[in-house]
Amino acid sequence: MARRLFGVTITPADGQASVWHNEVRYFQVSNESGETIAYFYLDLYSRPREKREGAWMNDCISRAKIKTDGRFYTSLPVAYLICNQTPPVREKPSLMTFDEVTILFHEFGHGLQHMLTQVDYPGASGINNIE
Repeated sequence: MARRLFGVTITPADGQASVWHNEVRYFQVSNESGETIAYFYLDLYSRPREKREGAWMNDCISRAKIKTDGRFYTSLPVAYLICNQTPPVREKPSLMTFDEVTILFHEFGHGLQHMLTQVDYPGASGINNIE
């Protein structure tokens, strides 16, 4: 759906970044030219003793132009997408309820706003300074 609506491809990038739990996934977002434009963490499952309730999206890294050694480069945005759906149990897969699908789409929408920004000023890029 993200490819059809926004022209981006999402591919697993597990192992390219550290994660805080073995169920957390890491993904790469690429534009139509195949250029990487963002990344995101996806933490889908409930862990009652470790994780607060609800669902949220937050920024990990904002898009920005950064000057290093006299040269400018663009830091790519990275987002956290956090949900609390029912985890799989033994051989039984996790089947999302309608509400869980709705919540994931909602949080992914916030994530897209952050990840698809083309603004290079961190004070205004992505989800920053949005009422």
